[in-house]
Amino acid sequence: MFEVLVVAWVYGQTLLMYPDAQEGLIFLFLPLLQAVFNLAVGVLLYWLQYRRVAKGIPDAAGCA
Repeated sequence: MFEVLVVAWVYGQTLLMYPDAQEGLIFLFLPLLQAVFNLAVGVLLYWLQYRRVAKGIPDAAGCA
């Protein structure tokens, strides 16, 4: 499992952080890739928050 995470991390870094600017299409597809990944992370975080609220787990503000 760890190897898969490392490969996924390297692949993500290659696509999102260090694109090859020699090809002109990267300037078209990079914003789309970033938007898709941002949307996926946003959906995941929203789902985790919804699950946390549904279970009644207090957040940091509720603990004080």
